[in-house]
Amino acid sequence: MEGGADHMLDLSSRGLRHPPPPLFAFTHLLKLYLSGNRLRTLPEELSQLHCLRILALDSNKLEEVPPPVCALRELCRLYLGSNRLQTLPEDLRHLENLKALWLENNFFRHFPPVLCKLLQLRALQLGDNRLRSLPVGLSAASNLRGLWLYGNRFDEFPKVLCRMDVLEVIDLDRNHIFAFPNLEHLVHLSLLSYDHNPCGGIPQVALGVTLVGDALFFWFVGYRLFTPKCPSPPPLGLTLTSTLQLVFTPAHISFCSSSSMSLNHVSKKTPKERLFSFYYKSLYVARN
Repeated sequence: MEGGADHMLDLSSRGLRHPPPPLFAFTHLLKLYLSGNRLRTLPEELSQLHCLRILALDSNKLEEVPPPVCALRELCRLYLGSNRLQTLPEDLRHLENLKALWLENNFFRHFPPVLCKLLQLRALQLGDNRLRSLPVGLSAASNLRGLWLYGNRFDEFPKVLCRMDVLEVIDLDRNHIFAFPNLEHLVHLSLLSYDHNPCGGIPQVALGVTLVGDALFFWFVGYRLFTPKCPSPPPLGLTLTSTLQLVFTPAHISFCSSSSMSLNHVSKKTPKERLFSFYYKSLYVARN
């Protein structure tokens, strides 16, 4: 076992219940991947890896964040998704350089208060949890640019987001939101995903914002099918083509080094009604 030229060590998907002791001798490591194992905790020796910038612990069996993780003060990216977390320790506030935190697919019922103290955080992933609200204190996260809240239990748009005009990405897919407020004042917003919510209309956003949602798709279908000779382009910056294809200009997200988007083919019952729709799949901070 040895670190690579870029000071990276990948021990993912090895069935590990405990990290191998020789690991902690590599104090020069910058990137450590322990994803997809069977880890329930980590030893104190982890704190010896004081140079770590990226730590991936997703898809393990963690029920709490191991204390030595909070001692890694140079961490920039921390991946804790797909574990069994319900809370976060207050000591996480010591990670003053943390810019990306992935907590998707855990068991959070309440927004962890310590997240409001991570003032350098730029990307926060909390999708597929059990959240119903966000604290007012989140507005203190003045560097936050991307917030993923899909697959939670919000029944109204979190009001604090209306005060966070620095946000570039808001993902509220698969919640229970019936109405969205006017968001035209969020001038830095590049992408809003409101798909799979019971809202009846299209959220009002500034020009150039990419919208992803069922209401948008069905609005477009109705607009194009029942208005074959469009006198002028529809609103929201959409471009309509003769092939019934939704065309967006991909937004540039400065803190993300990679994004994944795809064009899905949707076949209707009638062969003549073959449509294409543009679905936003994922936008993530690349791990390498």
